Amino acid sequence: ITTQNGGPSPVLTWSTSGTSRSGRYNYDVGLDMEPLARSENFNAATNVFGRLSTTLDRNVHTSEGEGGGERWYLTSIVRGNVQNLPTVDTIDLTFEADCQEQGINMKTFATIHHGNQQLELRRVDISKTYNMVRNGRHKRMTVNPRYFPAHGGTGAYADVSLVFERDDASIELYGSPEKQRITIARTVGDNVVAPSISRSAGGGNVVAPTISWRHNVGDASSVITNFSPKENINVQWTDGAWLCNVDAPIQKNRLQRMKVSVKRKIDF
Repeated sequence: ITTQNGGPSPVLTWSTSGTSRSGRYNYDVGLDMEPLARSENFNAATNVFGRLSTTLDRNVHTSEGEGGGERWYLTSIVRGNVQNLPTVDTIDLTFEADCQEQGINMKTFATIHHGNQQLELRRVDISKTYNMVRNGRHKRMTVNPRYFPAHGGTGAYADVSLVFERDDASIELYGSPEKQRITIARTVGDNVVAPSISRSAGGGNVVAPTISWRHNVGDASSVITNFSPKENINVQWTDGAWLCNVDAPIQKNRLQRMKVSVKRKIDF
């Protein structure tokens, strides 16, 4: 249930999952419904979605003659807006390939528009993780370049993030033509504190500080607080199957109308 501008807006989600007869494919299908949102031909705003996943095993031989296996996890997701049946306005597509042995993850996002029947590529996301051991200490570096084609009058652009992790600390460097950011995170007991500073294009030498604090309160339970001066305060509380999110924008050093959402996952 989401509360915004003083009124409730419940969202109901139903899904089911299964496996093909051969056992090779797993699938999920379901729908999201907003009972209070009205449209011209349907009583409620509704999105339907489906996910199909499988694995691909490969044998790899190195130049030294050593062999090994690697497993790729392949996933495709389809989501469509059916609130104006029989017309489906847009269909969103997501394709993902992940290999833990190689530390590679690739995602492609696209949209099919009903009006012109065209397939529009929206984003390409690739990440590569390098694991290293030096002096008995484990280190990890992840490189994540992304590409956004031209869309809706916005020109094409790309960005990249570098994450260095060692023990209980990490440093993230992010860069794009419009924004640069550095984040330093430190884990202390059940808490993770991550201050960051960013600079946007056209902002001169002014930097925007933010701070994130995550507190683990038990199994599958945590409280995450994000504070951005002059922007917003966001608190996300997860307690098992419950998820509560509170977002309060900040304007002129005052909190504006808050948006509160509460979700509960029910398995049956």
